[in-house]
Amino acid sequence: MNLYSRTAVILAACTASLAAFAARPTPLKQLFVLVALILLAAIFFRGSWQAFRSWKVRRVAALVVPLLAACAIPAGLGLGQAWRAWAFSLDQPMYAQAAQWAVSKANGGSDVLLQLPTEFQDLAYAVHVQDDPLCGTVVDFVWGSGFPVRHIIRRTVPASSPASCRSPHGHAHPIGEHWYEYVH
Repeated sequence: MNLYSRTAVILAACTASLAAFAARPTPLKQLFVLVALILLAAIFFRGSWQAFRSWKVRRVAALVVPLLAACAIPAGLGLGQAWRAWAFSLDQPMYAQAAQWAVSKANGGSDVLLQLPTEFQDLAYAVHVQDDPLCGTVVDFVWGSGFPVRHIIRRTVPASSPASCRSPHGHAHPIGEHWYEYVH
């Protein structure tokens, strides 16, 4: 296996590692991402040095390796987010059922934290139901592994609620009709 083949395999593995972490973050996947980022930096700088040294002979072809290393990060993250959005679209009916269950169990309480029953356990490890006068009934599904990965919140809000209700920090992105996701 020559140098370019090994580099291609490492780039593909790093991209896959980033995609897996973006799709479903866990502490183990975060460790793989850290190793992947170190490898990508090494490949980028080594490829840039080789491009600089062989510029007279290879010209633009010498930039292929550093450009691929630089593109591996956004490509991996984009693939992972697309995978997560696709998986959510498959699970959205179960999320809707779980949200209805959570609202019925909240019994009109203004701020209730619930554990999901076994049929919804793979969706989240906790559900937070809030009855807000401005936003209406907001249901948050909390998943992720916590430190060091942080929590990911999937939130459903009523259609009539203002944009400020989508996330307490204002940086939620839509993942479905009236569904938003943000990191907390």
